Amino acid sequence: MLAARTDSFFSSADDGWYEIARFRYGSNASHPECVVSTVVWAHGTYDLLQNGSIVLTPAGDGYQQVQSTCGDNSNFMQNYNITELYQSWRIYTDVTFGPKLHLFQYDGSPVAPLFQLSTEPNMLPKQKLRNLVQQVVTTTSNGLVTTETLVARKAAKRHAPETRRGWFWRW
Repeated sequence: MLAARTDSFFSSADDGWYEIARFRYGSNASHPECVVSTVVWAHGTYDLLQNGSIVLTPAGDGYQQVQSTCGDNSNFMQNYNITELYQSWRIYTDVTFGPKLHLFQYDGSPVAPLFQLSTEPNMLPKQKLRNLVQQVVTTTSNGLVTTETLVARKAAKRHAPETRRGWFWRW
């Protein structure tokens, strides 16, 4: 069953942590009855760069679920760990709805505005929530078993972000 409408949420905290959740529909002009829906969730760290842009770097445990009403493989999940760049951003005060965040994608095209729901961040725990580390188990000639990871990701040192309150936004 598909949701009645699309939505996107973005939450950030003063310590440089963010979380996004997006639900989108895609249409097929040749077959209007064949709707594709996508759910994306990711969290990680953000950096406010000197040039006014924002870089979102995922923690590595995000996912994307794609569902099609007509496809053979109509419901599948896959990892979603894409670093996102927003060229610029602005906060305006809407006289009706209050603070409104405008983000502009890497190429300058605007993203639908996000309206502030809370001044407090609303996020899942600030840690990896899924274990995606691949391991290799080997046995030596004398019967010893060793386990080692294929990928080891070191956390980058964070620069202190500008002083801001946390935000929770929705569009």
